[in-house]
Amino acid sequence: MCRAKFSQLISIEQEIYCIEESQGRSLVDQPDLFSAYEKDYCQNKPTPSVSAAGLWCAKQAFIKAAIHLRLEKFNYLDLEIRHYPSGKPRVKLYGHLARQFKEQNIDLDVAIAHTKTLAVASVLLWQALPHNEMV
Repeated sequence: MCRAKFSQLISIEQEIYCIEESQGRSLVDQPDLFSAYEKDYCQNKPTPSVSAAGLWCAKQAFIKAAIHLRLEKFNYLDLEIRHYPSGKPRVKLYGHLARQFKEQNIDLDVAIAHTKTLAVASVLLWQALPHNEMV
């Protein structure tokens, strides 16, 4: 569910990843790909490689969507895939990336799904209406 009505859709992007067990493990072990939270999240799942593939897809979909914006350079650790108590994923932004999204009044949503062999994620970016214009 969207947290705000959007006045301008910026981008919807997806990423799909074919999971191979050995590649999935190496994703979790990449030092500059996942935060400590994300690594812990994956390692506490029954199949860490599948969870890592889902998080990686979400980050890739975000990068594809964000390319439509004029942003300063950022890396994988400037965005983190976290989860609400319900399990729904969300993107947490850090540093100048968070500042730029706030300044431009941009909001986003993410969805992640996977099977044992395939992971997919979608990211939606929109420019939110100012609070005084929301109905």
